[in-house]
Amino acid sequence: MKEVVVRNVRIKEGKPKICAPLVGKDQLELLEEVQLAKSKPVDLVEWRMDHFVMVDHTDKVLEIVKQLRNQLRQMPLLATFRTQNEGGNHELTKEQYVHLYQQVITSQCVDLIDLEWQMGVEVLQPLISLAHKQQIPVILSHHNFKQTPSFEEMQQIFQQMNQYDPDILKLAVMPQTKEDVTCLMDCAKHISQMVDVPIVALSMSELGKVTRIQAETFGSAITFGTLKNASAPGQIPVEELYHLL
Repeated sequence: MKEVVVRNVRIKEGKPKICAPLVGKDQLELLEEVQLAKSKPVDLVEWRMDHFVMVDHTDKVLEIVKQLRNQLRQMPLLATFRTQNEGGNHELTKEQYVHLYQQVITSQCVDLIDLEWQMGVEVLQPLISLAHKQQIPVILSHHNFKQTPSFEEMQQIFQQMNQYDPDILKLAVMPQTKEDVTCLMDCAKHISQMVDVPIVALSMSELGKVTRIQAETFGSAITFGTLKNASAPGQIPVEELYHLL
């Protein structure tokens, strides 16, 4: 399996890295969260750009991302805009989505980006190509907040995402039963042995919390924990997560 190296963090099989989402709505809240992250057992942070109230103002986004980079120093920064269809807090047109990521990628301030598989080939191919030219790894993700698809369907999603040549594959699903959680874990373990890139697999909500703690057992390379406010159902505070891993 290929290893994804961002600054001093190596993302691969084994003990998962802890990622803390920054969900502040403005500059003050974001900088407070960054200071908190620096004092916690966190390996990397994710800026959830969809929570930023001025995300559709590129100049403001670039101003913030530069400040985050300066504050984080050597801690890796993952930039994510999560659409409302996949649990996000804001919506952009496809043109705005592409422009946002083009600006963030070329800012030289982020270490990874997360792109949504649902965006389709005409959005993904140029953005993945641009990111790779800038030597920025890409997480290609899919989130299902309604249900957990079958083992076969989840396997197909992973395989279809992998055709885009991402550096990390991510799938997050919503369980309705304990069997759903087990199915996600079994599928992730199977896929982690088939593809040559790290994967991230999460079962959301209280029911799926075990997947955040036992990620290593089924090959998930990153787990997400909260600093103050959760960015997805079932997230655990980073200190607790660190001690449970």
